[in-house]
Parts: sequence; structure tokens; C-alpha cells
Amino acid sequence: PMLVEKDEGGAYSNSDPGEAWLTQLDHIAYGLYSTITHEAQADERYGVIRQFPDSMRESAEATINYHASRVFSNGFSALPEYQSSNRSTSEYLFDTTHDLKGGGTQANRPSTDADLTATSLWAAVNAFYEMTNESGLPWYKPPKKLLIPHQLQQKAIELLMSDKYPENAENAINALRKATEIMPVVWPYWLGSVDPDAWYLLADTANHQVKFVWRERPRTKMATEDLTDNLLYFIYMRYSCGWADYKGTYGTSGA
Repeated sequence: PMLVEKDEGGAYSNSDPGEAWLTQLDHIAYGLYSTITHEAQADERYGVIRQFPDSMRESAEATINYHASRVFSNGFSALPEYQSSNRSTSEYLFDTTHDLKGGGTQANRPSTDADLTATSLWAAVNAFYEMTNESGLPWYKPPKKLLIPHQLQQKAIELLMSDKYPENAENAINALRKATEIMPVVWPYWLGSVDPDAWYLLADTANHQVKFVWRERPRTKMATEDLTDNLLYFIYMRYSCGWADYKGTYGTSGA
């Protein structure tokens, strides 16, 4: 709540914190191993075996990107597989009716999904201005990152970095560039079912609660199998990713 007027010499008014939403992230382990026979090691001529570490690294990077990107691409219809919460089971990261503890709802998604344009991006910026905390008080953290697939890179650069308004020939100033500090961020690659029209607006990392949490970073090991003399090459990692709160985010799957 807002502060309460205090009379001279009078006691302070009391306002105790209420119970927040609960979100739990459970770490999941991922791993793989490859077998290199003793004979393959002895006959190695073309450097194939030396490529195994790079292949394992690529597999790990693909796994990480797949699960992390799905927090966003599935954020309109599903919770991350790592995540449990006491919010409504139908409340997703991007929603038009997020419940507030103090009553009412608010949105971080347009009522009708929209492609990336100056108009739709301004609507997203204004949604940041209109966000409140759970008590309904203003919660403004400016948007800083426009997260996009590579298909929208050209459009995002034109909208955010052009001196002039990029969507007509009237030579007006580009107000998005003048009034915001949003930078386009292209995810290196998205995996799984990804809408190339979807885009997401984020506050600074410190001001949003979309999380990727390492429990054990990738590690490798090699072992020789006693009965066969085969070389076993392992890789292992454990992590979780999800969101504790939607504030500081905005997303649309595109028209």
C-alpha cells in the first residue's frame, strides 16, 4: 500500500507483507555417452575420434537452447516442465489475465496477437508503463531487450535503430529510438516448434524473473571398459529453467 500520513508524535500505521506466489523449479539431469572401440582407437587415421568432444559440446548446447527457448515459445500455452506453482494451472508466462494478490488482473500479452510493427511495439512499451505490483501500485521497469528469432532481425533493427520512422515515407523522427533504450537480441537458434513471428520484450535481467539455474554445469569424463578395452566418453549436466513472475516481460506469438 501507499504510505499513511503520520501525526506528530503519533504511532506508525502497520502493514505486514502478505503471502507471495510460490514457484518451484526442479532440476533435471541430462547426459549421454559414446563408445569408441579399442580397434577404432588403434586404427584412427582421419581425426574422427578427436571430434567427439566437439560433438558432445554441440549436443549439450542444443539441449540447453531447446529447453531455455521453450520457456518463451511455449509461454502462451504451457508451463516449463521444471516448474510448479500455486498460480492457476492455466496462467502462463504470457497472459491477458494474470491474477493480482490485491485483486484484479493485468496483462503482458496483447488481447489479439500482433506481428512486430512500430504500433505493436509501442503497445508493448506502454504495457510496461501500466504494470503494477500485487497491491496495484505502479511497477515500472523500462523494457531493455527485444528478444526475437533471426527471421525478425531486420525488422527489429529498422524499428529500433533507424533515425527516421521506418514504416512510411513522411520523414518523421523514430520515436522508439528517441524515447527508449531497447536493443534487439537475436537468439542464436531456437529449437522445437517455434513461431517465426513471435517476439518478446524484456526488462533488464535484474528486473525480471525468467530464470535459468545451473545445478551442475556440463562435465565430461572418459573411462576404459575393462572387458573390451573400449573407451567410453561421457557428458553430464543438470539444470532448470522457468519463471517466478511475469512482471518485466511481454510477449506475443505474432498475428
